[in-house]
Amino acid sequence: MTGSKKNIINRYKAILLLIFLFAVAIAGKLFKTTVIDADEWNRRAEISLKDSVVIYPQRGNILAADGSLLAANVVIYNLRLDFGASTFDEDTLKKYIDPLCDSIHSVIDNNIDPETLKDNILDQLEKYNTAKDRYTRAKKEEKPNKIISELLRDMNRQRKATLLTKRPAIDMERLLSFKFFRTKGGRGTLDRDGKTRRLKPFGTMASQSIGAVAEKELPNGTIITRGVTGLERSLDSLLFGTPGLGGSIQLTNGIRTWAEIEPQRGYDIVTTIDIRIQDILETELRKKCAETKAEWGTAVLMDVETGEIKAISNLRRDKADSTYHEGLNYALMGFEPGSVIKPISMMIALEDKVVGSNEKIPTGKSFVYGGRSISDAHAYSALTPKEIVEVSSNIGMAKVTLRGFEKEPHKFRERLADIGMFDTIGLGIYGERLPFIPDLKNISGGARVDLTRVSYGYTTRIPPIYTLMFYNAFANGGKLVRPRLVKELWKNELCDTVFPVTYIRERICSPEVAAEIRDMLKSVVWGEHGTARSLRNNFVPISGKTGTAYDIVNGKYDYRKKRLAFCGFFPSDVPKYSCIVLMSHANKGAAYSSGMVLMNTALKMYARGMLGNVSDFRKEADNKNTAATFYAIDKSASDDLKKELGLQSVRKFTPQTAKNGVPSVIGMGLREAVSTLEKAGLNVSRFEGHGYVYSQSIAPGTDYKKGTTITLKLKDS
Repeated sequence: MTGSKKNIINRYKAILLLIFLFAVAIAGKLFKTTVIDADEWNRRAEISLKDSVVIYPQRGNILAADGSLLAANVVIYNLRLDFGASTFDEDTLKKYIDPLCDSIHSVIDNNIDPETLKDNILDQLEKYNTAKDRYTRAKKEEKPNKIISELLRDMNRQRKATLLTKRPAIDMERLLSFKFFRTKGGRGTLDRDGKTRRLKPFGTMASQSIGAVAEKELPNGTIITRGVTGLERSLDSLLFGTPGLGGSIQLTNGIRTWAEIEPQRGYDIVTTIDIRIQDILETELRKKCAETKAEWGTAVLMDVETGEIKAISNLRRDKADSTYHEGLNYALMGFEPGSVIKPISMMIALEDKVVGSNEKIPTGKSFVYGGRSISDAHAYSALTPKEIVEVSSNIGMAKVTLRGFEKEPHKFRERLADIGMFDTIGLGIYGERLPFIPDLKNISGGARVDLTRVSYGYTTRIPPIYTLMFYNAFANGGKLVRPRLVKELWKNELCDTVFPVTYIRERICSPEVAAEIRDMLKSVVWGEHGTARSLRNNFVPISGKTGTAYDIVNGKYDYRKKRLAFCGFFPSDVPKYSCIVLMSHANKGAAYSSGMVLMNTALKMYARGMLGNVSDFRKEADNKNTAATFYAIDKSASDDLKKELGLQSVRKFTPQTAKNGVPSVIGMGLREAVSTLEKAGLNVSRFEGHGYVYSQSIAPGTDYKKGTTITLKLKDS
């Protein structure tokens, strides 16, 4: 017994010795840290507190002219139900699951089937309970750590049931307002996994011009967002903002980061895009591309006076399903323009007095120059400058240009430079290209032949936006306004910068020459032999020029692959908007493809009162080029109406007269016709249609007895 006590005492002594030695070691380490190494540790602490942390700013938004968001940073959430939350109660969920699923369907997303969502939640809950039970049993049975870890991972995988994916904060707030999440058993069970995304609320609308962003990882692991295309890239430095600096500060509950220099949020960029016009133009381009099976199409619509781009669309066909989506920014890419260049060439000829306005230029069907033949689709013996543009004569344009520049072809290119053809627009969209036109200096190498081809749109590469810019100048009295897409910069909800209207050239020609070109472009649509006569309509007079060019395959033109353009402005007499449309490989001509996009856009704008007129919603059939009919109206009144309504042509209906017998009511409205017939003793038994009477069952002048019945047919045109 004494030996046992001695052993116990020895053990206590050993334990006390170990505790003493451990305490001495701690005291020694504490003494070394606080006394011997105090200066070093203080230095390190000071460095830690002084270390600066870069705080990255919030990226600015891109807005439409009316303030609508075109691109913005939005926190997107994946919203899940957390079965493992401390407040979760299974009975509460089962009590409220039906109204919860119904509310998600009716309030947030009608595409979600309530029954399917309910089944998914309950199925996930069952899997979670099963996994939890297996994990609990394994712990009680002291299974190996590896098995327990695997069961724990499996339980965590089943822990959350997805309710909604990729949803904005407003959907999260709506979800939290539902009764289940306000009960004791449901409060705190909504798992919110949020991530900032750059979104375009209007989808693909003007997407290529707005641009895209990409995430970039810095060496320290921080993820930032930078622009890669369009406005997002070219104005990235403005949108990105100014980073701030943060330092660490010692607080009672630890070291915290404190902003020493606040980050400055990026500028909000207000564009000139008009959402209403953008929607109209993009819809019409998509419809016409689908109808003509075009490979791609681009369209730009601009305000004549200010140069503001109101709409820009670039669509490309998806080969998989033949649908159209925003593709490359074709409006900024160089293409042979075809005949849309002719008005520009003619403007130079008229301004330089190379040709007279009423002078006849011999043309014919074929013209051989420099060993190469130039031909026209239709042969005319001689044409005036106006007629050359109207019928789109390659021969006429080539002969006019040769007259002024045959001896020094390069002078023609210099004249193009004089009017701003090679100036940078500075639109603000990444990827702008300058036009390419050969130097025309090497006469022995065929510069004179190239001169003729350049004059009517070949051997060149001109971006559609440049062609539009010059047509806009014709509509603007010769003033070459600079196209612009950026209108204002806003900072901290205040307007910081307003970009004014600027001009690439104050004037590229005299107002008189600009007026002549406008008259020529009007004749293309309204002239007897115009190439765009199909664009005539009753409501919006359009002026413009068709153009056709071909793809070059293996160094040769492939005449099966056309690029079809129409560039013009509307309304013709007082132009408000200019527009260019270019389509590739459409199965119809330039007027019936690209031209129709412009015309239909103009008609819809007119119908919605966007051309300075009163809204006039008419059915599509009324937009055909059929003359308005005036019934029972005298000449002076009809002339006044024609002028006031801006009608190009009218039909006048003269009612038939009958001295005796049944009265004529042809051309009358229903009320007037019924009154006239009843006064004569006739009974109108029935009528068909609406509008004006165009047929009566008893011919005017026919003898009749009082009480005879008569029927009428009416129509509105």
